[in-house]
Amino acid sequence: MSALPNVSQADFATEVLQSDKPVLVDFWAEWCGPCRMLGPIVEKVATAYAEKVKVVKLNTDENPALGGEYHVSGIPCLILFKGGKAGGPHRRVRAGRYDLDDAGQARRLRRPSKATRAVAFPRCIACWKRRR
Repeated sequence: MSALPNVSQADFATEVLQSDKPVLVDFWAEWCGPCRMLGPIVEKVATAYAEKVKVVKLNTDENPALGGEYHVSGIPCLILFKGGKAGGPHRRVRAGRYDLDDAGQARRLRRPSKATRAVAFPRCIACWKRRR
């Protein structure tokens, strides 16, 4: 279970839109595997930038109207709200490529070997080889 606070349709306006700090909203669902992969990273960001940014989670299964209002077409989706206005949705998840160190700085992890990538992502490697 996440340590981040959950918001709903009822308290979205007060918690997110009327907040004095920028708010990063993580649109997620219980059944979503990539959402579970992104969860610990979002929690590290929340602790690293606790004084600058407020981070909350919004379950799209329980609040489908909010997902539609902010054009969330796929999850996980992160949207940064500042001054009551939403920025663009960010959906790209690259699990394992970046991590936060103890100081909260993002660092790039070592790239996996070709053999590991071929096993893990056979279609991507096949497409990559065709382009070469």
